[in-house]
Amino acid sequence: MDDATEEILGEANTIPCRFDGTLQGLPHSIDEVLATGLPDEGVAPAPTALCALAIAIPSGQENRGQSRLLLEGMRSLAAGHGWAQLIAPVRPNWKARYPLTPIQRYAAWTRPDGLPFDPWLRVHARLGGRILRAEPDELGSYLRLAEFAICFCRPTPARIASSPTKLGEYLAAGVPVASGPGIGDMDEILDGRGVGVIVDPFGEPGYERAAKRIRQLAADADARARCRAVAREVFSLGEVGIPRYDGLYRRLAGLVEGSDRRARR
Repeated sequence: MDDATEEILGEANTIPCRFDGTLQGLPHSIDEVLATGLPDEGVAPAPTALCALAIAIPSGQENRGQSRLLLEGMRSLAAGHGWAQLIAPVRPNWKARYPLTPIQRYAAWTRPDGLPFDPWLRVHARLGGRILRAEPDELGSYLRLAEFAICFCRPTPARIASSPTKLGEYLAAGVPVASGPGIGDMDEILDGRGVGVIVDPFGEPGYERAAKRIRQLAADADARARCRAVAREVFSLGEVGIPRYDGLYRRLAGLVEGSDRRARR
């Protein structure tokens, strides 16, 4: 809190947990930590470590160093209870910029100074944090809990050729999507195939129509299976992406080879 203005500059949440310091003993998810630390029945086991749950910075207060201070506070809290370990499930800030890179590889990227490439991972590393394990399978399990997803992009001429990576992820998880018009072929994919809705125009009439339609899709027993089928048909790397790129590169290579032969004649 800012003592002068009494504004909240950041908030941190933690929960005591059990961790024996080994990779095998590391919890697999926040859900596992919560289920163990706050059991529906019985008494939670005696904690041996502290687990970070979240750090939240209010809009307009970013980039003032609060995240580092809050992490240091978590570490001090753990030490004050005599626990040697602070563990933190971390979502890297820039991972969405590299959607095709597996999280295990992305987390291992470093700068020339040896620190992690990702800025949020760097904050942890500077405080002595070490990356223990990536959990890529967790994303799908959380996405599947959603009734629908919102994927808005500002329509511009360049967006005509766009295809948001998140769209494929949402549909693969069986989640209908609400988006805006003029973004690649999303109009045909969402409205045309019954797996989402296009909000058009932006404004109260468009919002009301989209809200009504997305509620219908959320209640449609067949919508989730339809979303997954469309994701496989349109976005599958193995069945669509790789074969098409392979064919394209082979055609380009053939054109170059043919051009070289003509030039040598």
